[in-house]
Amino acid sequence: MTFQPLLRLGPVRRFTRNLLRPVDLLGRPLLLKYTRDPAEAREEIRGHARLSRHYRVPALDAHLRVPGGHLRVRTPPRRHRPGTPARPPQRGRTEQ
Repeated sequence: MTFQPLLRLGPVRRFTRNLLRPVDLLGRPLLLKYTRDPAEAREEIRGHARLSRHYRVPALDAHLRVPGGHLRVRTPPRRHRPGTPARPPQRGRTEQ
């Protein structure tokens, strides 16, 4: 029997002033994003809500204020595996 850690942390990645860190919590992959600018964080949360009405986007699981900025947690996008359809068929439509 092998021991699986409950929490695995990936490397911190820095893009502009934002910090990204992949995390595996109980076998569920998550992406943590830390933004120092509160206005930028609010606009990103609003933009995510607007886009999710029209497009398939990764789920925004949580967002909260932390000292010095905002932290957002989302499920990372799944990678396309060969042999599987790129998009599942939409309901009400038939494949032709």
